Amino acid sequence: MRCEGCPSDLDEALYERLREWRSVQAKELGQPAYCVFTDKTLMAIAEAVPATEAELSRISGVGARKLSRFGDEVLSLCAGEFEGAGQFEGAGEGEDLPSAHASTDSEADASQQGVFGGDDQGQRDVLSAVTEETEK
Repeated sequence: MRCEGCPSDLDEALYERLREWRSVQAKELGQPAYCVFTDKTLMAIAEAVPATEAELSRISGVGARKLSRFGDEVLSLCAGEFEGAGQFEGAGEGEDLPSAHASTDSEADASQQGVFGGDDQGQRDVLSAVTEETEK
């Protein structure tokens, strides 16, 4: 993370795409946008423009749960695969909007516990997998 007085490398277009995507995800989840990612995390993503899960996982605010749930979509946005602002507005089932909401019973249980509730075994599993991938 950069210091407050340092110039920013923020990719403004990416930041706006991330905010639009987050809004759709939050609406689908029935949660406030900050439960998907905070503005600070979106800014950090737009500055770093990660290309891999390992790079994304190093950003503050991207834990194992969010990495597994939203990582592929965020990386697609960073790669420029979803450019248009209109792609997110009013998108429904069957459209080209990335969605991480093929819910399982365990995900439903997790959402009942809250975003940060439950045990951290999943976080350890994802971090272990990311570490193994980066060592190859």
